[in-house]
Amino acid sequence: MSGITMRAFRDGDEAAAARLFNKSLAGFVGPAPTTPQSWRKQHEVSWRSPVLSKDPECFRFAERGGEVIAYVVVECPCQFEKDLAVIQELCVTREQDGEEVARLLIADAEQLARRRGVTAVVLHLSHEDGLTCRLAAAASYEMPGPGTSVFMATITNLDAFLGEAEEELAARLLSSRSKDWLGIIEITCAGQSAKLLLADGRVRVARTDEGSSFAAEITPEALPLLLFGRMSVQQAFLQDRLSVAGDGRAAALAVLDALFPCLPMYLPSSQWW
Repeated sequence: MSGITMRAFRDGDEAAAARLFNKSLAGFVGPAPTTPQSWRKQHEVSWRSPVLSKDPECFRFAERGGEVIAYVVVECPCQFEKDLAVIQELCVTREQDGEEVARLLIADAEQLARRRGVTAVVLHLSHEDGLTCRLAAAASYEMPGPGTSVFMATITNLDAFLGEAEEELAARLLSSRSKDWLGIIEITCAGQSAKLLLADGRVRVARTDEGSSFAAEITPEALPLLLFGRMSVQQAFLQDRLSVAGDGRAAALAVLDALFPCLPMYLPSSQWW
């Protein structure tokens, strides 16, 4: 692409890398937000990633007009298999020609692998990301299944949890077809109960005795899956893990789906521990 150059990491790139990481992975379950300092640190101490200070060439940056617009991290070679290179992070803004820039970064990572005598490249990205799947298909990568995963969490204070999530819940509601819905939702689970008031484009925990528009009861094993985006409202409802009482069941399920959508998961290797 005209005006795009690829290069290795240079001191100061961590600011752009942290910005791109946070923006491109904001919709995923798993990644922790980074600062320039934490982004750099996690690539110095992680047991699975290339070490930034020792091998900056494994951190490939796409630049246009002097501005960093995307980057890729490739472990080359993989410490556990010397014939493999592993693409571990691919962060690009998903606007305009972002997908084309991402394809260039993958091609650049492949060139690095060839220069180092590596015979295969593996994409260690999210299997639930549409961009990753399209890029893999375009470059003739095989995408294996995501394998077996274990999601372990419990919600000990539902009222406080939802209170901390008010801003995110409001943003989700405003971007959905249910944005004009007004009312009170009561959510109960194994003795815990919380009410959400939806009005004026806001979602807030309502500490009131006022009756709810509808009540949703969720089983304990499904609650964290639903709240963290690992199970859809439809799945929970069809599996009898979520029940709705009140008028307008279809509208109620639509509102719940807007507030608690199923989200893609991605665990960057640099943040494993």
